[in-house]
Amino acid sequence: MNILAVARQKLSDILKADPETINSNFDRLRQDVVNLAAALNAYKIDLASSADVTGNLPVTNLNSGTGATASTAWLGNGTWGAVGTTGAIVMPSIKDCSWIVGRIGTVGLGVGANFASTNVTANPEVTGVFMRASSATSGTSAHASFNNTHCWLDNNPTAIFKIRTGADISSIRLWIGLTAATTPTNADTQASRGCMFRYSTVAGDAGWVGANYDGSTQSVTAKIADIAASTVYLLTIAVSGNGALVTYTIDANPPVTLSTNIATGNAMRILAGIIPQVSSTRNLDIRSEYLEVPVP
Repeated sequence: MNILAVARQKLSDILKADPETINSNFDRLRQDVVNLAAALNAYKIDLASSADVTGNLPVTNLNSGTGATASTAWLGNGTWGAVGTTGAIVMPSIKDCSWIVGRIGTVGLGVGANFASTNVTANPEVTGVFMRASSATSGTSAHASFNNTHCWLDNNPTAIFKIRTGADISSIRLWIGLTAATTPTNADTQASRGCMFRYSTVAGDAGWVGANYDGSTQSVTAKIADIAASTVYLLTIAVSGNGALVTYTIDANPPVTLSTNIATGNAMRILAGIIPQVSSTRNLDIRSEYLEVPVP
């Protein structure tokens, strides 16, 4: 049934009719249109119905099938193209790296590195998720680190730490990052070369800061992020330019860079530790310490 042809014929008949019959013809045409609409409604296709839609859409229906092959797909720009090129999402490859280490449960898990700790035990609150570095002696550190050094800052390493602050963050020093030292220093200037996050109530830090130390001078960033008790943080230190720039990032806060007093040509390890400044228990919970060194 050609609906348009029927409509044209109906209109032609009306125009040719005598004037006294035009009104009645229009009434019949209106009723015919209603009937046609009802008929068309019965022919609607439900795309969600398995009864209305079966089989495959011919590729020739899409851009005449130009470029359609077994290795192409219909892209959002209205063409057939190879997946992974125009209009496709390309997943990044995993960067080659030398070392990965994580701390899990009471034993710990290390891949490619030995792990050492002092005053670190299973966290009694969430055993097997965090390890607890705890000290109740003023000036005595609790920390976890690699046994050995694994990179130079010249190697563009990235160090990532997931930690949780203790319930009391008064009267403490926190040092977390890359260092040549085996223990955190109980001072506001690092005793060994490194680039580390610091929070020191002695120094009057308003929050987390970054600190580069080249063996003679230490540079410190402005506050990177606030710090609060009993809070989980993801801390990232990324070195770039073969030791020319250190980028400090905490969670989703804007990264802060520091390009001065970077200790190149020195072997580093990762370390996270807390040093109470009073003889009262202070804790640092450590979930993981991760070090990645790109392969040249």
